[in-house]
Amino acid sequence: MNRPVFFLAVALAAGIAAAQITGVHYIAALILLTAGAAAHFAFGKKTDKTIFLVFFLLGGLLYSFQNTYISVNSIRSFDIKGIKSVKVIVGDDPEQSGSKIYFYGRLLSVYTAAGESTGVTGKIRVTLEKTIAPPPKYGDILIVKGKLREPEPPKNPGEFDYKKYLAFKQVYFTLYARDTAVEKQGQSIGNYFKYFSYKCKEKLLSIIYTSLPDAEARVLDGLMLGNQRAIPDDVYDEFKITGTVHILAVSGMNVGMIALFAFFFLKLAGVNRKIAAAATMVLVVSFMVITGAGGSIVRSTLMSCMVLLAVILERDVDAFNSISVAAFAILFFNPSELYDVGFVMSFCAAFGIIYSLEWVNKSLPKIHPWIKEPLATTVAAQLFLTPVMADTFHQVSIIAVLANLAIVPLSGTISIIGYAMWLTGVFFMRAAGVFGAAAWALIKVMLLITHLAAQAPYAAISVKTLPVLFTLIYYIFFITLPHGDIDLKIKNMSLKSAAGIILAFWAVFHIVVPSNPALTCPAFRGLNAAFIQAPGNKKILVIKGADIKPGTAVRSSMVPFLRSLGINNIDSLVLYTIPAKESIPLFMNFRVKHVYCDAQSKTGFSGEETINGSSYYKEGNDAFMDLSPDMAEITVKEADFVFVNYPETGLLSRQGAVIYLPQSGSNMAGVLSKKNRVIINSLNNGFFRKPPAIAGENIFDTGRTGQYKMEL
Repeated sequence: MNRPVFFLAVALAAGIAAAQITGVHYIAALILLTAGAAAHFAFGKKTDKTIFLVFFLLGGLLYSFQNTYISVNSIRSFDIKGIKSVKVIVGDDPEQSGSKIYFYGRLLSVYTAAGESTGVTGKIRVTLEKTIAPPPKYGDILIVKGKLREPEPPKNPGEFDYKKYLAFKQVYFTLYARDTAVEKQGQSIGNYFKYFSYKCKEKLLSIIYTSLPDAEARVLDGLMLGNQRAIPDDVYDEFKITGTVHILAVSGMNVGMIALFAFFFLKLAGVNRKIAAAATMVLVVSFMVITGAGGSIVRSTLMSCMVLLAVILERDVDAFNSISVAAFAILFFNPSELYDVGFVMSFCAAFGIIYSLEWVNKSLPKIHPWIKEPLATTVAAQLFLTPVMADTFHQVSIIAVLANLAIVPLSGTISIIGYAMWLTGVFFMRAAGVFGAAAWALIKVMLLITHLAAQAPYAAISVKTLPVLFTLIYYIFFITLPHGDIDLKIKNMSLKSAAGIILAFWAVFHIVVPSNPALTCPAFRGLNAAFIQAPGNKKILVIKGADIKPGTAVRSSMVPFLRSLGINNIDSLVLYTIPAKESIPLFMNFRVKHVYCDAQSKTGFSGEETINGSSYYKEGNDAFMDLSPDMAEITVKEADFVFVNYPETGLLSRQGAVIYLPQSGSNMAGVLSKKNRVIINSLNNGFFRKPPAIAGENIFDTGRTGQYKMEL
């Protein structure tokens, strides 16, 4: 077994996954590990396989202890309803986005009506509404007035599970307040290495934003320092569609470049080879801290440190062992990282490149090395990334390989220029402007290429959640594919070839075959919506903007919801009071056939029709629409659905299924009928946060229970 660390890392990861699925308590996990260790000592002389059982059980214990052990002083042991304010230490470098500031706070004490309770442990996620106060910094001790809340789980398919994301970081409560409700009590620098790293980050940011215009500086901020909140939403969407979004997060490429530049710069300066390697290790670790220590950065930093350590010890390094050691170390110290998307994607891409690059290179036709090398690297990474990206984002970029061929070299060149800009900016700020101008020009080119690529029809296609069996067969197939000697033949038919054919047909079937006809009413904050998938695969989407930033809801909720259903085409899009500026770019993700909108929703879609009076439309033999400025009446298979734009319509007394998604501040009690099926969305209406005035088996509140779905 040439690479035992790889199998130990796999065993550890499998144990973590098993603990997460079973929810085993840490005491039970400890007993199992003790029994496994005893079995290893008893039978280890006969077989070395028992060591993998030990590490499997160790992974289970590490995860279960991290997630099921609750100390007496933990915030999870408190009744948070009585907490009026908290004292925290700012535990990271706060992020700023628009008028908001975000940071993780380490609890020191909580304040209730009975007074202060000290010695409280745990972390909370704090969001401050920035008004006049100076922003907090790492190490600040703050008293923040506000109520702790548990994050809400997603209410609809496709939505980001913020609650689970925070739980994997051992954060179970959030706090929202204005920064005027914050009182600084002092400062406590627990880690001076982090403190000075964040100070360096401030200097690097000042060089970026001084040397480039704001729009391009924000892209460079994300590209070089991993601040994705700085990147404009429309830019992020286009990179996501083209499958190049990975360049907008700090990656292993950045760490490798910094290590390479620093090591050779020190060597040219006459520094001893081993001292140069040690100094470079300190530099890349500092960069890891500066950029927030994400999964890909930690992996790349550990791998770079192993290479540099090999220089110091004068040993050879195996890339496969390096990535295995990095994965093992990360999971050992934080087993929940296994469920961080950045961690998984980083290791899948690195594994794909290390494992299958040679095979991909041989399989490609003879072309110029300048094209073949980056093409082979991109294909090798995409082979192992695709299922993860499909299940995470519910979309697959069809043009990802071609887009990466153009974008990755550009982003690499921009990063090199950016490092030169930093280096000169530390000593001569004016000289940094020259490199800033070069970076600005290349960023403009990169954004233009991305924009044009994102406009291609079906640049990215929606994909429903992949079956576990499909994912398992997929990875087995591509792991065995480079090895011609691994195959099984049944009556002269290659099992490997059969598996490839099955995967191809299964993937097409999964994407093309529509779901059963159904009416779905999602629960979106900022949008009222109804989606109908009618017979004949006709898709009708009716949405109305609420008072709470409808454009944000379209981006963060509506688009992921449609993606998760595998929707690529919309036959009829009906819009009520939806701002054009915010909605058009996002609905361009889908092929929209017909657009109908009221006077307040002039969208700019080609071929749109304004709803003036009553208009009747036919969508197939079993779907009809009668639209007016006040309502959309849809008949599917002789079942009537009414989407009401304004509650004063007076048409709700009719029989049949009625969809009513109310406006803020409206009094619904007088117009709803107990005989109708009424779907309300209390996320957008304070009135319905109390029990509805009308209750009964036909009243459905998606704001409390999540999406309402009815098969047609």
